[in-house]
Amino acid sequence: MVTHHQVGLADIDRNFHMNNARFLRATNFVRRAWWRRRRSLWRVLKYEGLNLVITAQSIRYRGELRLWQRYRIESRLVSVVDEEMSFFMEFSFVTGPEEPQSDGRKPFVNAVQIVKYRLVPSGGDNADVPTALPPTELLRLAGYDLGWGLGLETGLGFGLDPSRRPDIMRWRESIRESSRLLRTGYNRRESMDTACPTKP
Repeated sequence: MVTHHQVGLADIDRNFHMNNARFLRATNFVRRAWWRRRRSLWRVLKYEGLNLVITAQSIRYRGELRLWQRYRIESRLVSVVDEEMSFFMEFSFVTGPEEPQSDGRKPFVNAVQIVKYRLVPSGGDNADVPTALPPTELLRLAGYDLGWGLGLETGLGFGLDPSRRPDIMRWRESIRESSRLLRTGYNRRESMDTACPTKP
């Protein structure tokens, strides 16, 4: 799905470019539109009493967006992981032409965001509550072919196997390591105090 946008006065900071937080705000609206446009998928979610919560997200900024500059957000589902009950989506903030031009102009990705959704029962916000229906089964019930050409803007010829996206694989490892540190009593404040001792 591609949506078109323009940087407005409410989006900029003192540098007259789009504030970092506004990128996240923009994709918050786009994400809801993406899911609701997949009507069969949304119906299955509701029928099965399921909801989607964001458990992690990461964004990389590659180039600024200036005041009044036009851009588009290209949204796609890039991976599903049944054992984590998760969907992974990618949102690219793109400027320039949609296709490379003969004069050398080409699309440029100003920022890219990866979002991890987890399936949870409706009515609860506990991301650790398991569900009985894995993502691939949810997609199958919604009528989607789980091979290539899924019809969900998987993009770049990728299927939904996470092994096709090494960046997603490594990001998942980072999330798991973060969880391990938190569960083993990692003390963030103590580490910060050790690294930055106060002056006597």
